[in-house]
Amino acid sequence: MKVKEEGGQGGKARKLRIRTGLAAAGLLTVLCAISALHPGKKGAEGGADEGLDGNASSDTLDEPFAIPDLFSDSGDQESVLDESTINCWGDSMTQGINGDGISYPEVLEQLTGIKTNNFGIAGENTLEIMQRCAEYGDQSNDIMIIEMGDNGGWDSLPELIEQYQEMIEKAGCDRYIIISSTDDPDDPESIWFEPDDGLGISNTTYEQALVDAFGDHVFLARRYLVMNGLKLNGLKAGKQDYRRAFEGDISTKLRHTEIDNTHLNGSGYTAQAIGVYAKGVELGYWPDMGVDIGLSTTEDMEGNFFTKRGFLTH
Repeated sequence: MKVKEEGGQGGKARKLRIRTGLAAAGLLTVLCAISALHPGKKGAEGGADEGLDGNASSDTLDEPFAIPDLFSDSGDQESVLDESTINCWGDSMTQGINGDGISYPEVLEQLTGIKTNNFGIAGENTLEIMQRCAEYGDQSNDIMIIEMGDNGGWDSLPELIEQYQEMIEKAGCDRYIIISSTDDPDDPESIWFEPDDGLGISNTTYEQALVDAFGDHVFLARRYLVMNGLKLNGLKAGKQDYRRAFEGDISTKLRHTEIDNTHLNGSGYTAQAIGVYAKGVELGYWPDMGVDIGLSTTEDMEGNFFTKRGFLTH
């Protein structure tokens, strides 16, 4: 059982920003467009050219992803803001470790316009996350998003599922999303290790167990990032990305692999937030604001995803 080595600050969400080293033009387009959704909220610090050399990255698409400004003439968003708070529970993956100053809860708040709490604390196992959630109290009027399990605290998948159920029931919450791990399934150091050549976008045993228990409330994050992570950030897939996708692994362009093979980078967390946003729209938790969400993980795409998207290389 692998326990992640964590670092960084506490669980408070930091303001959305782009550091000098984050020079992905597609991600910059996403964050600038997100900032435009709510003019009163701060987006990326500095000007649009900060950290860029003025030339398009070789990995950018001709038509990079952008989120349309759909809130200015609509009152729908105001009613949602008055009703709920989104509470994101988890460990370092929720906190946003290695994320270049970006976490998925921060981006999700910008996408939905709903106040979002980042309750991710690095290094915590499931039991510690459950305890904090229980101490927080009633969440019957909130939306819970939970991503946990990478750091242990459970001995079997049935026990892990029971922990999710207990956490949700004690909170009195009937609006929730469970995020499955984004770890590569063929990573022998991962707690979810499952050797299976050519897994592609099929569910792992762990992912299928979550789906069997919680149905449509599960956001299959690994599958979503394999299918959409690069395009949503305006990045092209290279040969290595094709090979990794066929094995069911997320592109290394969505991680800082020089640090570790577990956490996502700013591009990865941004794509994850868009996927969670899409799941919330599907479940009716917030209105569909017309954001391009890519391919759905709930569709039966096993037979055609690789050929249609150009991911089949042999």
